Amino acid sequence: MPTNTFENLPEDKRQRIIDACFKEFALHYYEQASVSRIVKELGIAKGSIFQYFGSKKELYRFLINYAGQKKLEVSKEMLETEIVDFFEWYKKVYSFGIQFDIQYPIYSGFLYNVVRERNYKDVEAFYIDSKTQVFQFIESKLIEQQEKGKIRDDINIKTLAFIFYQVHTGVFDYLSMLYDVDFRENIKQGKPLFSVSKDQIDNMLYEFTSILKTGMQKV
Repeated sequence: MPTNTFENLPEDKRQRIIDACFKEFALHYYEQASVSRIVKELGIAKGSIFQYFGSKKELYRFLINYAGQKKLEVSKEMLETEIVDFFEWYKKVYSFGIQFDIQYPIYSGFLYNVVRERNYKDVEAFYIDSKTQVFQFIESKLIEQQEKGKIRDDINIKTLAFIFYQVHTGVFDYLSMLYDVDFRENIKQGKPLFSVSKDQIDNMLYEFTSILKTGMQKV
């Protein structure tokens, strides 16, 4: 977490530091991200970052919490809405995700990198914690739907939650492959993470949810 030294900085300076850190960690995985590049862009001493955050690992933890809070602010109303139709609600989750991407592209790019981070000891716990929180949230919503009789009783909810989680975290990878999107180049240019049309995203979500809703076996 940030130190009092950082918290006592003028707000505009704090925000400049935060934005520079987000940009670096959005453009590079944790191991390749460089504090030296951050301080060079900011024109400050390298020791300042460690004075403000203690370590690279603590800086990364701060960025995860900061971006997560921003995303919660955008989607809070939707997440608290009672679910009438799970699949319509699930599509709205992505609509708010797109809204977050448009409003905060660099935070969105950073969180996308966090999800894709693999096999690095320093941040493995952060990745697992982030994954677990999303999985448990999806699982809780599916349990509610099963208790209301909207999901078959014979379906294992953990298995179903895992499928939805994989779709949830894989959608952006699919968009990247389908439309040949270079998300890091978009970040450099200050564009939304995935600059594809709303209709393209809606069509993709319709296909995903239709398959999940009706299955793939021919009847």
